[in-house]
Amino acid sequence: MFKRIITLALAVVCLASFAIVGVNALAPEKEGEVVYTATLTTPNKIEDVQGFITYDAAVLKVVEAATPNIYGAIINTNEAGTIYFNATEVNNGLDFTTAATLVEVKFEVIGEGEVAAAMTVEEMTERNGDSYYTNSEKVNDAVVLEEAIVEYVAPTTTVEPTQATTTVEPTATTVVEPTQAPETDATGSTGTQGGTTDVPPTGSTVAIFAVLAVVAMAGAAVVVLRKRVNG
Repeated sequence: MFKRIITLALAVVCLASFAIVGVNALAPEKEGEVVYTATLTTPNKIEDVQGFITYDAAVLKVVEAATPNIYGAIINTNEAGTIYFNATEVNNGLDFTTAATLVEVKFEVIGEGEVAAAMTVEEMTERNGDSYYTNSEKVNDAVVLEEAIVEYVAPTTTVEPTQATTTVEPTATTVVEPTQAPETDATGSTGTQGGTTDVPPTGSTVAIFAVLAVVAMAGAAVVVLRKRVNG
């Protein structure tokens, strides 16, 4: 009960300078931006939580802070290097029985150095009154707090591959005209364009001519003998 009164008093006193944050979602939107996220898992619903986040103010500058799963949480970013937050929901409780974002902060990187942030949970009470954190110490090991920083990643442009075009050059075609076989006449002459070519007599032809000559001579001799006999 004492811790609950402190939390409510803090909310009332600092309402003027604190930001009341509802459901939101942060993401780095340009080069040089990062988002810190603290994810919480608890065995049962909680009724209050209070803590702070530290960072190097020479390297990071707060752009925006949010509690996307707690409507009405109060976050103070006025002090460079430290972000304070707290939330209370007695009636219905705050449901982190399934892992969910507790706090997220968008930073702008303004200097050289380590880009880092760390959360310290000072107080966290289960809905039935048992403590999960007290005096910045976790007293229930079933509670899980995970922290991460996401940097901006420029969108990539996908270039579709183009299909190479192959050009086939036409090839020359050579037409070969058919040649006509030379004609050979009965005399042994082969006809060619522009005249005839005499074919030299072969051995068979010479023999035939010799026989014909002998026959002719024999015939002439018979005629002569007949004349002589008749005379």
